[in-house]
Amino acid sequence: MYPSGVARDALLFSWDLACDDTPVEGARLVIEESPIVVRCDPCGEDRTLGTEWRLACPECGEPTPQLLAGNELEVVALEIEG
Repeated sequence: MYPSGVARDALLFSWDLACDDTPVEGARLVIEESPIVVRCDPCGEDRTLGTEWRLACPECGEPTPQLLAGNELEVVALEIEG
């Protein structure tokens, strides 16, 4: 699970299931991931988290509950060819 509350693999799987046997069958879902950025109060710095998702500063290990970026979920475009 990621800060947006959506797991990439689950979303892709669900997309395929939702499109099956519909006029949009075969549609592609393109996901652009953004880095997770947190504010570490003890360090006084904004930190980018690595691939292991845990809300702790990668430098000092202190909990960092303040998310600055990376929890967005936005539909940017829908293209329909006809």
